[in-house]
Amino acid sequence: MGNRRDNSTFNDYSQFQLGLATVNEYSPVFAVIPQPLHDTYMYMVSYLTQGYYHTCLAFDLDYRSTFFMGNNPAIIEFAKIFNVDVWPNTYMFRLREKGVDPLVNWHSAYTWFASDFTFVGVPFIMLFLGYCFGASWSYTIIHNDFLSKIIFIAVGNILLLTFANNTYLSSIFYMIMWVGPLWYFTRIKTFKAS
Repeated sequence: MGNRRDNSTFNDYSQFQLGLATVNEYSPVFAVIPQPLHDTYMYMVSYLTQGYYHTCLAFDLDYRSTFFMGNNPAIIEFAKIFNVDVWPNTYMFRLREKGVDPLVNWHSAYTWFASDFTFVGVPFIMLFLGYCFGASWSYTIIHNDFLSKIIFIAVGNILLLTFANNTYLSSIFYMIMWVGPLWYFTRIKTFKAS
């Protein structure tokens, strides 16, 4: 689908289509945004929304257990060391049947988490992340603790990027795997006791 605004300009918006949703070329937004910024605007909207769109598509799929190894790419690759392949059971892989390429399109962290915990379990994961975010912030303010500052930044970035993907968690997974429990058992547990 293309758009010809005047005789000299032609925009092809087909790359921004999500499933059956197409770009409304005559939206008032395009009248307000200068022509040279249309593609930038479309890339921004696509980045911010395609993760949610793919999550909506995943609601139509049945849950297949990934045995708590399908919530981020680092764990999926780690499981392969033990000859366990959970990738075909993840929502991201199975969304191929709906025309969503698992290696090209963004998937929200909610979809990644649902591969392990179902969509019913995702709010509890978010509640846990919110608890860690708040606890690390409180401990940073009250005790000026360096490790809490690291956890605050890491969890804050995870929460900030949940709409788009879970790649950030994948990149810091091994740090969180060791620093997270260390932080909890040496800081938060003692903080609750005092």
